[in-house]
Amino acid sequence: MNSDAKGPGVAGLEEQKEIFDPHRVYAKGYYFKNMEMDFVFQWVLGSATTGGCEVGEVFYAAGRMDENDPLTWQREWYEMGIRKEKRAEKALAAGNRDTASACFLMASNYFRASITTRLPSDPNYAEITNRSYNCLAKGGALMTPQIEMFDVQYENTKLPCLLWPASSETMPEKTLLMVGGGECFLTDNFFYIGPQAHARGYNFVTMDIPGQGILPMDGQFYRKDSENSVGVVIDAICERTEIDMERLAVIGISFGGYFAPRAASADKRIKALVTNSSVIDNYEMYAAMPFSKATQEEIDNEWSEFKKRVMSNCTWRVGLDPEQITEQAEATRGFTYDPADIDCPVLNIVGEGEAANSEGGRQRKVYMDNVSSKIKTSILTPVDEGAAAHCTGENRTLMAQEVFDWLDKIF
Repeated sequence: MNSDAKGPGVAGLEEQKEIFDPHRVYAKGYYFKNMEMDFVFQWVLGSATTGGCEVGEVFYAAGRMDENDPLTWQREWYEMGIRKEKRAEKALAAGNRDTASACFLMASNYFRASITTRLPSDPNYAEITNRSYNCLAKGGALMTPQIEMFDVQYENTKLPCLLWPASSETMPEKTLLMVGGGECFLTDNFFYIGPQAHARGYNFVTMDIPGQGILPMDGQFYRKDSENSVGVVIDAICERTEIDMERLAVIGISFGGYFAPRAASADKRIKALVTNSSVIDNYEMYAAMPFSKATQEEIDNEWSEFKKRVMSNCTWRVGLDPEQITEQAEATRGFTYDPADIDCPVLNIVGEGEAANSEGGRQRKVYMDNVSSKIKTSILTPVDEGAAAHCTGENRTLMAQEVFDWLDKIF
């Protein structure tokens, strides 16, 4: 079966039981027939509630794309980013700071979207990523309180980080630190839950850890010891007057569903943990995915060019040649931890579609059964509220309501 085929209605729930595909969609009527492309499209569209896009702009760009040509995806998002950046600069010159800030943020997200199908060999890969980060920094600098972009030294590299204080006061406040997933950039994390965190009175902190952003260009690939990279970021913020270290929560999504619990199992400064959703053995999780089930012949002849490019990017991030798609699982063998070492309160969220897979379900059960904390909650986000997909990226309002309603009770 062509993995890019999109079944009617919620047929994807049945397909998910057999092969865990995090890029599966569960509702008809997004836009593209190509499932991989449609998943990423809904991820962009999902950021409308967090200031990452405007619906009219998204559909204008999509209407000019050819599903069989991923270069059109790159072109349209990049050009939309240019337009929003110019509008931001014009607004800023006229003294319209709020407009400028909003437009810079959307430009940041559009530049990021254009990276999706670019291969790391693309000479513009780093430049466009940096442009995305710079637009986020420019937009954030116009806010009150300002978003602060900073770097943290980690071994022989620097991790890009972001802090958005809950208020202009320097009183200690509760904090949410986010760890992204296998395809995440710092910007993705911001548009996933940053504005909701701020609206609920939380400091918001996020970063790129090795494997994310453009760190692989410096030889910094995904590592199993996420407690160390997450730990140095906590080191950097723990003395700040805005941060109440007794109310520090960490959230991890996708691959971050491994990185965040691994960090919490070792770093007891983390006082609450949220996953969407939890992974206890990344090798076994990757082994259940399409790229581990497919032969090279199937990849070459049946996968769309869009899908191959997305997967090549993921492959590169675990330290492999981008063409070694089928070897990703082996590259993460040993990415495990003991959930019994986690003693802080735990919330695990999973979309109904993602929950249909047996391997994911097995891992979540082992995780929840063995976490040491007596405070542990599982939440299923439903398909009939448009919240079934990977990381609930298509309904971030519902996702954030669940996260912060739970955290508010903990803190």
